[in-house]
Amino acid sequence: MFETIDDYSEILFPEGLLATDSFLRYMTNTEVIPEDNWKEIEVIGWLYQYYIAEEKDRVFKEKKKYKA
Repeated sequence: MFETIDDYSEILFPEGLLATDSFLRYMTNTEVIPEDNWKEIEVIGWLYQYYIAEEKDRVFKEKKKYKA
């Protein structure tokens, strides 16, 4: 989490950001998320939840190991 990075752009522009199956492409696809949905503020929260879901699941799984 706190590893040294060479350049701030590593955080702003992660590898694969513009790949065809990337999160950015998915969230800007109007067939998946219609343009009208962007008028609702909740869409930002939904996208964030989707974006962190895998990492959240990994952390919770690790947390259970240490509680037992």
